[in-house]
Amino acid sequence: MTMVTIRGAGHLVPLNKPTEGIALIDTFLLGKQLPTHR
Repeated sequence: MTMVTIRGAGHLVPLNKPTEGIALIDTFLLGKQLPTHR
């Protein structure tokens, strides 16, 4: 299990940070390593 935080997004990631949200979904679906930078 992994916890992911998209800073500045609140609970509506698609509205507040759509680019970061799509990157997260793409990374997960493609089985890539999640970024660890802040």
